Amino acid sequence: MTERRQQDAGIVVAFLDANGTIQSLSPATGQVLGHAASALPGRPFAELLAVDQRPTLQEWFGLARPHHFAEATGRRANDQPFPLAISLIPMPDQGFLAILRDLSEQHIHREEARAARTAATQALQDRARFLAEMSHELRPPFNPIIRDRKSVV
Repeated sequence: MTERRQQDAGIVVAFLDANGTIQSLSPATGQVLGHAASALPGRPFAELLAVDQRPTLQEWFGLARPHHFAEATGRRANDQPFPLAISLIPMPDQGFLAILRDLSEQHIHREEARAARTAATQALQDRARFLAEMSHELRPPFNPIIRDRKSVV
């Protein structure tokens, strides 16, 4: 699979009528949502979202414009929720073009980066604490040497 196809693998393109009913979907629908692309035309687009996200969908239709993505929680065929980016693009007199992108991998990478940042911060704090303690522990034995050196000079 080419790099471009790998990038596009998590993207679904859907054509919706003015009421938000699915007219057609790209073949990636099965891979991303678990639904056969042929099983969804005629059904409401809202069915692809988690139940708590459905009222927000009406607002999105009102705000639809190109190059604007909103994050939402999608719902796969097995009812498993997953993070999703949605862009709704109005098509004059034809409804909407919806672009859905599965953000599961991005969320995993974000959590891994957050964990690595937390571990690095903790390591820096441990290092600073160690150096402070060692500095304090080493100073008393060296005090006589430092004192004698000052008296010689």
